[in-house]
Order: sequence, then C-alpha cells, then structure tokens
Amino acid sequence: MARHVEALLARSLEESLSSRERAEIVSHVASCQSCARLQRELSTTGGLLEQPEPGAELPALDLGRTPRQASHRTLAFAAVTLTGVIVVILAGGFLSMRATQPVAASPSVSPPAATAGLYLLVAHRAVLDTGRGGTPAVVTQAFDAFRILASDGSQTDHALSGVAVGTPAFDGASRVAYWSRTAVTGGTYRLVVWSVTSKQERTLLTLTDASPNGDPVWTADGGAVIAVTRTTAGDHVRMLRVDAAGASSDVVADTSAATAVAPIYADGSAIVGLRAQTYVVLDARTGQVTSETPVRQPRASDFIATRTGMVLELVRTFETGAGPFRIWQVTSPSKTLATVEQSGIETPVFWPGRSEAIFVRGAAVDAIDYQSGAARTVVTFPDSVRLVAFDRSGDVLVIRAGNRFTALERSAADLRARADLRFAEASPDLFEPVGVFR
Repeated sequence: MARHVEALLARSLEESLSSRERAEIVSHVASCQSCARLQRELSTTGGLLEQPEPGAELPALDLGRTPRQASHRTLAFAAVTLTGVIVVILAGGFLSMRATQPVAASPSVSPPAATAGLYLLVAHRAVLDTGRGGTPAVVTQAFDAFRILASDGSQTDHALSGVAVGTPAFDGASRVAYWSRTAVTGGTYRLVVWSVTSKQERTLLTLTDASPNGDPVWTADGGAVIAVTRTTAGDHVRMLRVDAAGASSDVVADTSAATAVAPIYADGSAIVGLRAQTYVVLDARTGQVTSETPVRQPRASDFIATRTGMVLELVRTFETGAGPFRIWQVTSPSKTLATVEQSGIETPVFWPGRSEAIFVRGAAVDAIDYQSGAARTVVTFPDSVRLVAFDRSGDVLVIRAGNRFTALERSAADLRARADLRFAEASPDLFEPVGVFR
C-alpha cells in the first residue's frame, strides 16, 4: 500500500485524482509517517516558482492583468491532503488538432428554436511562464478567467478577482462554484459563486484556519453547496452545507482525516460519497452514516452524478485509459442498474430527459439505457471527438473536435449535427469546458 500511495502522491502533481484516490490518500497518510513526510515534501515544490520573472500577456486574451502580475503566479493547489497542480509544458506552441464532421451530417439553413441563445462556458488556465513570442510555456490547472462562447461565433472574456483552484462546479443553469485564492500558491481560500448572468463573483465562505479538501458539490436543487475543508495540520476534516443565497453555513460532519467522506451527490435528505474503499450515505441533516457498502471496483474511478440521483462510475486506470463503467442510484450504491464492459471509453455524460448515458468509444457515440439495459450507436464520426455537455433540457449536446466546439441537436432519440452552429476556437491546452447554458 505504501508504494501505491506514494505513486498517487507523485501523480497528483501531473493530473487530477479521482474521488476514490483522494480518499485513499486521506486514509493512508493518517497512519503512515513516511507517506505523510513525502506529501509535505511534494507540497513545497510549488515554492520553486515563486520568484517573479518577466512575462508577457497571453495572445488574444485581455484579462485586465499586467505581464508582471501574471509572472507572479506560482505552482500549487491544496486539495484533499496534499498540494499539487497539473503543469503542461507546451513545446513550441499549441497542439494542432483537426476538427471533423459527422458522416451523416445534415445541416439546416435556419437554426430551430432549440439552438437559439446557446452558450458554452470555458475556463482559462493560469499561465506561469511564456516562451518566445508570448507563447504559453507553463500552464497550471488553476483558472484565472471565464470565457463565454456563443453559438454564433462571438465570445466574451471575464477575468476573476483571483484564481479558481480545482475543478469549478456548474449548477447546470447559471452559476459556477469554486475555491478561489489571490494567486495559485498565495492567499486565503474562499468559496466563491460566479454568475453567468451578472458576470460577478460572490464569496460564500472564507477559510481562516483551513484549506479545501476537494471540489465543491452543488445540491440537487441548486440551493446549497457542499464544501469540505481540512485543518492546516491536515488531521481534521469538516463537511459544510453552505446556503447559495444567504451564504449561511452548517457543519454536516466533523471527522478525523482518516474517516473523511468525499461527496459525490447531495440533496435535502442525503449526501453520498466515498470513504477509502466504501460508498457512504450520510443523513444530510445530522451527518450520521445511514449505510456503508464496500466499493464494487477497487481500481481508481471517476464519478458523474445527476440532479435526479443517478451516478456513473467510470473505472480509470493509471496509464491505459478508461472503462468499464456502471450506473447506479444514490440510494443503492451496491446495485448496478446498467454496465458497459468495455475499455477505451471517453467523456461519458448523462442525457437529460432520457434514461440514457452516452459516451465516445473510438469514432462512435454510443448510448446505454440504464432502465432497459439496451445499447445503441447514436452517431458516428470519421475521427474521435470528445463530449462536453448537454444543455439542461437535453435538446443540444456540445462536442469538441480539436480546438473547435460544435453542437448536436436532439431529434427524437437521435442526435443530428448542426454544421451551421460553430463556437469560436479555444485551445484545449488553455481552456477547460465548464458547462452549457442558455
């Protein structure tokens, strides 16, 4: 186990860890001095970049910051029980990827009502250093701005007051919740909600003696955010329910780091998450454990939850990609409703309004119905694409091919390509999709 946790600690500096991996680190480090020491050593690596160097503005992106401000950004992100951030070294510029068209594309002359006023929110990664000609050289996993892409090709940029660390959580409609601080390695942590309507940030919670222990999770009704924090020493973890309107907060659970739960889903009655190698269901009011079940798949997994309480658990190995996956309901983590026993699965998403999850495998977009178990191919492309997200109604799916985003529109049980709907390009090395809204 010691080697496994050491590998996770090292890998956290290069990529995001799953909820289960973070829970394994919490549990193991609490009782292993060797791994705890390694964790502290890794968390200090960000200090190597703290000395300011001359920088340059990012090309074609005016974020209202001077080159000197950008160069002060440093390298670290506190999440779970360690500090780390993905660093991407861009050798000689952006990756060049060819956008593709579906085999059976059927563009229409005038967009129907379903696609009117469609927008895609992406987050811009903070750049620590630039190369010749202002080309980004070191890019972090923290975000310093949001860009709104409209389906008519227009775009607007909105700089953040600090940097968003971790993965921003979109409520599916108009708000994004995230942990923020002044710079990548400096400043007090704040739980912030940013509105796509007002383009303003609002602080819900400020941490004075703690740091984030994972990313925030919206409750199913969008009324609150579940936030987990840990003490500076890293030995104590709190789970908070923070009201999204009034910013009041209640402590749901207050535990040792070894027994902390990483939330996946929350509503008014229950909070479902992982604790090391078990699925845990907590009473949302008291924080008491109402059920605890051993995990079905001991390997590392990603979890995607819907507002209706469905969870897709995707097995993601360390080196060789993703798959298989299974779908279960939050009230019964051990009961499998549907499964896809294949590898090479990319970007699964639930289809709102239908009892299906869709995913990319090779050049095909496939679907699995978690009520009937029926599987089918929805659409095929000449090359592999990545699914981004549906809008809240399930009428439009945004996909990505290289630097280009485009839309697929629902037609009965199918998805049809809309060649006349094109978002502005956004390099995957600098921009991460957050959500689709109207």
